[in-house]
Amino acid sequence: MNTLTRALLAAPLIAACLAPDVRSQAVVDLTPWQTPLRDQGSRTTCITFSAVAAVEARYRRLGQTIDLSEEFVNYMRKMFWLEPNWNSISSHGADRTENQLGATGGGNGTAVLEWMTDGLAAPREQYFPYTSAGFTLPHAWNSTHYQSQRNVNTWNLDPDNLPRAALRAPGYYYPTGFQRINQPNNAAMIEGALQNGYEVVWDFYVRGDRNDPIWHASNAGGSGGHSMLIVGYDRSSPNTNDHHFIVKNSWGPTTNPGGYTWIGYDYIQYGYSAGIVTSAAPTPKAWPELGLIGRRNICFDGWPGTLDIYHLPGINQTHLNNLANGLIDRRVGTFYDHNGVAHRVNGMAYGKTMHFWIKGGSKNMRYDEQRETPTVGRSFVYTLVDTYSGHMAGRHHDNPGLVANPPYGGYARVPSTINANDGFLSPATPTYPSTMPEQYLGAWSLHAGDVALAVRFSHRNDNLLTVQQQQTHAALAGTVVLSSGALQSVVGRVNKQSPRTIELTFVHSNYGLIEIEGWMLNWQRGVAAGLAHVGTSPYEAFYLVRRDDFTPGTSTTFGSACGPTNYAPYHFVQGIPEVNHPIKFRAPNVAPSSVVVLALGLSNQQTTAGGPLPQSLTALGMPGCNLLVDPMITEAVVTGSGGANIEHTYTQTALLGQHLYSQYFVLMPGANALGIVSSNAVDTVLGGTF
Repeated sequence: MNTLTRALLAAPLIAACLAPDVRSQAVVDLTPWQTPLRDQGSRTTCITFSAVAAVEARYRRLGQTIDLSEEFVNYMRKMFWLEPNWNSISSHGADRTENQLGATGGGNGTAVLEWMTDGLAAPREQYFPYTSAGFTLPHAWNSTHYQSQRNVNTWNLDPDNLPRAALRAPGYYYPTGFQRINQPNNAAMIEGALQNGYEVVWDFYVRGDRNDPIWHASNAGGSGGHSMLIVGYDRSSPNTNDHHFIVKNSWGPTTNPGGYTWIGYDYIQYGYSAGIVTSAAPTPKAWPELGLIGRRNICFDGWPGTLDIYHLPGINQTHLNNLANGLIDRRVGTFYDHNGVAHRVNGMAYGKTMHFWIKGGSKNMRYDEQRETPTVGRSFVYTLVDTYSGHMAGRHHDNPGLVANPPYGGYARVPSTINANDGFLSPATPTYPSTMPEQYLGAWSLHAGDVALAVRFSHRNDNLLTVQQQQTHAALAGTVVLSSGALQSVVGRVNKQSPRTIELTFVHSNYGLIEIEGWMLNWQRGVAAGLAHVGTSPYEAFYLVRRDDFTPGTSTTFGSACGPTNYAPYHFVQGIPEVNHPIKFRAPNVAPSSVVVLALGLSNQQTTAGGPLPQSLTALGMPGCNLLVDPMITEAVVTGSGGANIEHTYTQTALLGQHLYSQYFVLMPGANALGIVSSNAVDTVLGGTF
């Protein structure tokens, strides 16, 4: 039995050994379930620490010891909370602030638990580490500077403050059950929850003596509210003055055993809110909508500006929005046109797609409105082209509802810094007049989902179309560079009546049929955008970027797999094989719960030790199997339902053009003498990025 398998089998046994003994009702101690003590520093974030600690403890009972991001929960609950009083908002115009800075704290921990139960899930700590010293604000948090929504967005959406890694984490954890304690100042009710194995998030007024070892009530003045997690009690002493609750505080460890805080029973009178986590989701959820959050330079139908998305309608509707009369909060964010004028934006988020609309007649659209009449306003459908960069593309309709009005392309790009344009909105003079089909001649980078290809149109040749097609369209002769590096001839069709419109159809060896319909945004620096159909997937957004210097990445399989008939592991690379884009090393036909090892190296000619490749593994008890790559790096995982799936992102620009060689090895007892089989290999060449 290998080490990884032993560890997996031992996990439930270890968890069982940690189960607390609550047979003695005089003492209940849930500290074995707790994650390490934390220190909130000088910030007012205690409510987040108490709530997250309760969720972490519930996950430990599921056999998962995880460190969740308090920073993420605090940040997003502040940004997602929107002012519910429309009269207050509307009286100050479209740029009046409606949410709060993500750095601020305040509130109560019980409410945070409620919000998390409603959908405010948390990634692991590594994706958004806590800053105990606090954030540096350009102005005091209560400054009039922050009465402008644009200024609030400039801080909240800055990737230096809200890292994009936190918006594209692999999983988000959350409680599924929550219950309030009706009398948070009743010691017996808190004891009852602890006896049943539930830690108590306790919000209270700080009063009295806070010196070690036990906090006691007194006539001393208070210092505001606080939130802590009660994790046990001890009233075994004959001296009732020594009876105390055991509390996980966020002020760092004390001198008490385990570093926990002790509060006397007389202190419970200061409690004003309390709650417990009754259950948690055993598997973290995907949250693709988070990738929509951010500031983007946008251009559509001649309208450049800035689109700020800071809210996800439908997420945490009940407790983060609190709209009266059952109204649906459709607020997405704000669009600032090229003159800096604010337009409120409503919509709905669906996975990686945002449906949103901007009114033509009123810039200050109310939070429950969808759009104006079918003859006024603009309706948009934008999709994240790739989550890593945050770039979006799609289409919009003027005067939605009128069938005769055609759609137009649009594109939104995350700037390099929060206020940068990066030349993105600067007009560019095309090689040919913008009304001519020749505007598309040259080299382009095509991005649609996981597909990234190089396309080049060399010349116009209408004879590539039928006589009938020539009546309406011009033809551009071109080539597409496939993932294998091979060239494939393609024909681009440009509508003569609307030369901004381009259509392209070709068959890709890995993805199948690819069809695009897009619109040239010729006032931008060489960008076209619209809709794409890739293989059997539904229509999604794409963009074309003029890239005469673009080098596409490639991935090519080589060598043979070994193993039982119809079960030899097949390995390929999925994603965009470019620097700064995630790529997935996959072997989908490996059975669930299999132990696999991914070997990665920089050579398929010889090993680091100098041995030639390929190298037969017959002598090791693996007949018919070969080592195909230099195993400089190995990574072991246990497969899920989708087989082997290991994802990496390479960020060093020095890796442009670098070959990465990969091969899987699978533990398969009985397949041969050694009980291990191997896959084919993949040669991945990292290309350039946009």
